[in-house]
Amino acid sequence: MLINEAYGILSSDSRKAQYDRGLQAQATHKQVEQYERAKQTKQKLAKADAMIRDGAFDQAAALLKEILDAKPDDVEARLRLVWAEFLRDAKAAPDEARRKAEEKLQSLTRERGGDERPHYYLGRVALRLEDYRRAQTHFRKAHEINPDSVETNRELRLLSQRMQSIPEPAAEADDASKKGLLGGLFGKKR
Repeated sequence: MLINEAYGILSSDSRKAQYDRGLQAQATHKQVEQYERAKQTKQKLAKADAMIRDGAFDQAAALLKEILDAKPDDVEARLRLVWAEFLRDAKAAPDEARRKAEEKLQSLTRERGGDERPHYYLGRVALRLEDYRRAQTHFRKAHEINPDSVETNRELRLLSQRMQSIPEPAAEADDASKKGLLGGLFGKKR
């Protein structure tokens, strides 16, 4: 039966044109649906970012989980969820929050080898906990993968400025040992 219908469509120019228009309409409808879903996801991500900035970490996490329920492979939502959960938990248990965040981000790094974003977030986690060397390592790795990343380049620049303004603990210890116990208090005599 379907073979006869297909033959009828293909043998008539007008029916073939009508069939082609129907296929195009279906394709266009699917494209519109995909566009709308992508637009909604982008709006939800922006809303989650605002929630994170405002400190509403639980609400942001709930919204990001909603995105991931609809699209489990959304990398941006996964990265932001890790970041929101880290910020939520970092005050109470920074070491545990760091461990969880690094574990999840390292997993994303393995899944998405050529993606700089997990390294960027690893750098942000380290920076938040004032581990500047580790942050620098992750930001540099992100920069190696994508030298055009505005966020990564900004973080590297700010981090290098911050690191220059922090005195080296080893250098201070060496100076103190040369001065002796009270030498640092009184300075040199002239």
